[in-house]
Amino acid sequence: VHLGYPLADLALALSLKGELDEAVSLMREAVPLLKQQADLLFVLDRFALIAFLRGHTDSAARLFGASKALFEKLGHKRFFDEQHVHDDVLERLDQAFAPDELARLMREGESMSENEAIALVLRELQ
Repeated sequence: VHLGYPLADLALALSLKGELDEAVSLMREAVPLLKQQADLLFVLDRFALIAFLRGHTDSAARLFGASKALFEKLGHKRFFDEQHVHDDVLERLDQAFAPDELARLMREGESMSENEAIALVLRELQ
């Protein structure tokens, strides 16, 4: 049974309701399961949204950039729910940053290795 995605989805729902502590707790549970399944990188947009909602906007932009690069590298198309989260994060980031600053932070995320992106996720969940 793959529990990583359901935990990440539940954490997303809780974060959108403003229950950030509970969302972070569930994401902490989801990370090892997602890593074990090699799926952690596919939920970077969810991590970006939670980071944003916690006020960690720079990290959110970097995670968003890392997610963008991963999907492009793999030629993977987002499922409907993934695209919805992606669009939501982008809208929030567009409102939070000047275009040049957002582009710079996203480039930093795009240049991260998978291990660096995972390390950022883990730092955000502390």
